[in-house]
Amino acid sequence: MNDKQGWVLLHRKIWDSKDFNSTLETVIFIYLLTKACHEPTEVIYRRKKILLQRGEICIALRDLAKKFEITVKRVRTILKNLEQAQNLSHRRHKTLSVFFVIKYHKYQSLENQKAQKKAQDKAHRTNNNKININNTSIGKKYDNKFSMSKIDIKSSKPSLKDLKQIIYENESMSEFEIARKRLSSDRFEEFVKNKLATETKSN
Repeated sequence: MNDKQGWVLLHRKIWDSKDFNSTLETVIFIYLLTKACHEPTEVIYRRKKILLQRGEICIALRDLAKKFEITVKRVRTILKNLEQAQNLSHRRHKTLSVFFVIKYHKYQSLENQKAQKKAQDKAHRTNNNKININNTSIGKKYDNKFSMSKIDIKSSKPSLKDLKQIIYENESMSEFEIARKRLSSDRFEEFVKNKLATETKSN
């Protein structure tokens, strides 16, 4: 694989993208994206020399499965989903699989980042021109009404059925899926960065 230092552009909304079926699928895509070559590069993988083009990465399914502590079958399903969503394509080089990030240029272009910022600034200005109902007498009336509502502490107490469901989910979900469910967006983003950094150092 290509271990040269570089960068990619990612928007935080990638975690909510409909292109991915699960958090683990998103994480694996980001991993492949950050490992892809940013220019044509000759690499040696599993004692085989191969020329990778821009946006390509060579990795065995069992190696990918080992990195994320999941089965090869699940890796194969995730990669198939990424191909169907046109996020990845792949080709064979002798006995190796080479994956290509189809929209690789999207994550490398600073022009895209500038265009997105311009669109965000425009949307922000539009929102500022709208009337904020919370600042009106009607908004304050409803705020006061709901702030006076009583909280039923008993109803918030988890049942035995809920606890069993939590235990079942923890056993069937990956650590990334559990983290995505329990952590805030900022903390989850930091969690993924740390995991990817750890994986990179271990290579």
